[in-house]
Amino acid sequence: MSRKNKMIFICCNIFIDYYFILQLGGIIKPNDGQCHLSNGIYTESSTQDYPSISQIAAKIEEKNVNLIFAVTEKQVDIYKQLKNFIPGSVTGRLADDSSNIVALVRDNYQKITSKVEMSTTSGAEDVIIRYFSRCKNKTGELSQTNICEGLKVGDSVSFEVEIEVKECPKDSQGYSKKFDIKPVGLSDKLEVRMELICKCDCESQEKAMDNRQSKNCNNHGTFVCGTCACDDKYYGKTCDCYTGNITQTALEEQCKETGKELICSGRGECVCGNCECKPRRGNSEERYSGKWCQCDDYSCPFYDNALCGGPDHGTCRCGNCSCTSNFTGENCGCSTRNDSCISSDGKTLCGGLKRGKCECNRCMCTEKSKYQGTTCEDCKDCKMVCRQNKACVQCLVHHTGKFKDSCEENCRDRNIIKKPSLPEGFNTCEFKDEDDCIFYFTYDYDGNNELKIIAQETKECPTKVNVLAIVLGVVIGIVLVGLALLLIWKLVTTINDRRELARFEKETKDAKWDTGENPVYKPATSEYKNPTYAGK
Repeated sequence: MSRKNKMIFICCNIFIDYYFILQLGGIIKPNDGQCHLSNGIYTESSTQDYPSISQIAAKIEEKNVNLIFAVTEKQVDIYKQLKNFIPGSVTGRLADDSSNIVALVRDNYQKITSKVEMSTTSGAEDVIIRYFSRCKNKTGELSQTNICEGLKVGDSVSFEVEIEVKECPKDSQGYSKKFDIKPVGLSDKLEVRMELICKCDCESQEKAMDNRQSKNCNNHGTFVCGTCACDDKYYGKTCDCYTGNITQTALEEQCKETGKELICSGRGECVCGNCECKPRRGNSEERYSGKWCQCDDYSCPFYDNALCGGPDHGTCRCGNCSCTSNFTGENCGCSTRNDSCISSDGKTLCGGLKRGKCECNRCMCTEKSKYQGTTCEDCKDCKMVCRQNKACVQCLVHHTGKFKDSCEENCRDRNIIKKPSLPEGFNTCEFKDEDDCIFYFTYDYDGNNELKIIAQETKECPTKVNVLAIVLGVVIGIVLVGLALLLIWKLVTTINDRRELARFEKETKDAKWDTGENPVYKPATSEYKNPTYAGK
């Protein structure tokens, strides 16, 4: 379907009765619906009335245009009423300062493009047209509607159309109608041409006289236009029922279930006092059954996508499953056998009463018991499961162990999944093999209580020690450390000697005494002067 949308956006803050204004102005000539422009200027403004709403609606429909009115709050209710006259029109509230005009265009455009509305053009006045659609719910029931909303790009919807003629016109000879069914605002359309036949040749008096006591009516009626008009005291499709002294009403009472009002439970027709049941849907071979068509043999519950589990499990009788000897339950899905519940000892069921019970040939392990599995023999918290599956994990995943040469024979029933790493929340098993490598696997039980094992693809093996490399490394390390210490000692002593030599040379250079007198020498006599006798 083409989605070329055309829009006209009109902003207005008032609703004017143009007809009244132009009448006052003396303009009484109706608008002719034509375009009168000269250099872009309308030339008939003073001679023709404004177009009426019906003329606007016709042009909108003809040109496949969507009309958006943006009006102030006081005018919203008035313009919304135009939707009933102009298909595809929408109305939005415009702010006083027109600040929301962009949002109005965007929102109303989305409303228009996300909706499909079917309409009928003129010419369908004498017929009733009903639209039915599932819209976006492809598997739902058909509902009567001509609008589907909430559509996105790429969505497709389909409509079914039902056309009903209101009545035959008096002069129906050559009666025909033509109209279009189309989505509002789009150019696609379906042209409908309808020819109505109200009078058939078979209804003529001459035809009726020729078909009296017709064989098609068991010689008890007149065959008119494919149906039987039965003689007195006869009725039925082929006039094969004789009422005699019994009225037709009394015979119909025989087709009603005791205490019920509907004839044949509303699922069949009463023929000569007996019910002939109808198909459940269309031309289906599935029919209602029972003396009064009260039974539906196809409404029983399903099991494994089959009614009552299929013929091997049971059959549907009047809405209830009738199970075979090996099955029971509302839908015959519960097996009465117990061979799948027998434990490994060949005697007990589901590991014993304390571990679980057998229901529908499946073990239902008790919640308080720590045992699980198909026969409630596996202990979730025990290492027994780990030990039982150790050899199979070794041979299937790592190709080692005692089953290495007979893996397919001994481990064909194991459900083992290989993964790079193990998930959390499972029971983890850890073992060391003959190579001193550690391998891991986990186990748990699925919804069917069956053991599921997940094994890590790689083993964790210790690295081999190279003794020669270690010895050489230690020796070389000691030698290098010794050399480093010697170099450090030599460097420290050299620096210290150089400092001492520099200090000695500096002191020698800075000496100030006279070389002719020993500075250490002290004379034997000392001279003191008495200040009292100074100068005498």
